[in-house]
Amino acid sequence: VIQKTKLKIDSYVLDSENLRIDDHLYIKGQGNIEGHLEELWDYEGQYGDPESLSFHALSMLNKLDPSEESVKRAIHLLIRATVEKKNHPLSNYYLGLLHMIGLGVKQDVSKAYSYFTNPGLKRDPRALNALGYIYASAPHFLDKDPSRLSAFGDIHQDLSKAHQYFLEASQVGSLNAKFNLGNLYLREGSFKINSKTEGKVEFSYSKAYDYFRTAAEKGHTLAAYNLGVMHYMSLGTFQSCAVAKTFLKQVAQVGPHARLLPDGYALVKEGKPKAALLKYMEAAEMGMSVGLLNTAHLLHSNSVFDSKDAFFASEVDLHTEGPLDMNKYLAYNYYKMALQ
Repeated sequence: VIQKTKLKIDSYVLDSENLRIDDHLYIKGQGNIEGHLEELWDYEGQYGDPESLSFHALSMLNKLDPSEESVKRAIHLLIRATVEKKNHPLSNYYLGLLHMIGLGVKQDVSKAYSYFTNPGLKRDPRALNALGYIYASAPHFLDKDPSRLSAFGDIHQDLSKAHQYFLEASQVGSLNAKFNLGNLYLREGSFKINSKTEGKVEFSYSKAYDYFRTAAEKGHTLAAYNLGVMHYMSLGTFQSCAVAKTFLKQVAQVGPHARLLPDGYALVKEGKPKAALLKYMEAAEMGMSVGLLNTAHLLHSNSVFDSKDAFFASEVDLHTEGPLDMNKYLAYNYYKMALQ
């Protein structure tokens, strides 16, 4: 339980420094479908199909822990795709992304910029958002960090250009760009922009809230988290714990903690109810109703805890008839919370 007084608003809570570039394209399948797809992409790629070459490359990059050899092979396939079709959008975008983050190649943001500005990516929401990210995160003129200066070359921070690219990207459907626009209003100071409605961007919780809301309505997880915090703390909007709970529950259900549920189920199937219980209890702490119900069920049907070792068992015994069954007692309370 987090006390309200301990919940601070800074870059770690509202992610004001966490500008988003687009995630990798994940290709998931059941059984051996991924293997069959790779065979198909490899076959078509041999005949110079840029789409197949690109998807084959992405299948290598999206492995849980791609080896250095897999990354280099993926880059080779993406380069082949651009040779076959110079303005191929998918291969140009991912080559730009790899050069920007320095995965498999030396970090070179200037080269990434050239990929993102390829004619094939004109009005592409991911590329426009990436260009905005470059200008927002580039070193300013007083920055002396040699590694950053080397990576970005002649590109310097320009928040006006970043705003323009984020705005264009948001207009063609990029949710990350909407999120990034909100973050620009959480920066200290102000900067001028070319806009018919406003001449500058300055710190504003209310405007940041508006952008986060439009992104969250389309399913953006980080934006929903920020909205939950802002409603809890009454920043740029009205205070409401109920609304905050709604947004934060959405984050819990689709965020990284959602993995707790299938992991718990797998442990149950393996005959490890105690290990599964720990997963479900953690999910329950995140407010997931399925976590609450499964915790209650496992406690009710298994002797997980020894009632004699419960530190408050003697106190509860004073108000009950007979010895306390700790598992049934906890199961009852988890069922009760699930109903609420």
